[in-house]
Amino acid sequence: MISEILVLARVDADNASAEDIDLTPLLKTLQKDAQLSAPEQVVQLTTANDLQLKGWPTMIERAVDNLLRNAQRFNPMGEPIELQAQHQGGRILISVRDHGPGVEAEHLSQLGEPFYRAPGQTAQGHGLGLAIARRAAERHGGNLILANHPDGGFIASIELPLIPGVATPVG
Repeated sequence: MISEILVLARVDADNASAEDIDLTPLLKTLQKDAQLSAPEQVVQLTTANDLQLKGWPTMIERAVDNLLRNAQRFNPMGEPIELQAQHQGGRILISVRDHGPGVEAEHLSQLGEPFYRAPGQTAQGHGLGLAIARRAAERHGGNLILANHPDGGFIASIELPLIPGVATPVG
């Protein structure tokens, strides 16, 4: 837990310059790492072409890793975890979907707050993974979007501008 708190603090304090990032190899590495940490869980990766942006690769890596770990906690055996990245209106959307129970709608807005855990949750965790993902997205000028998937399960997405802090119209 202490290391997660330190990561959360580092996201806010990082003053390094943004750099060019090719997301495809970064996401492939995260997919492989997720498979190694939970071999019984299948992670399917689908990416668009030319997923390039400017940002902080360590922050994005940590954020997506936390989304994958969260999905692994709730995803039932035999169902894939879906990791997708695509262009969306001048931004890049990275999504992780599990096929677990989802979250009651009234708790969705509180997820991503440090130390918040939805009531009745039995999976391990400290309520910091989604907070780290949210802070990393916000540091890039983006958002963390959390929702129940219409076909079941939970979907967590990080929406990132191509250049940090530059708002681009969505749609």
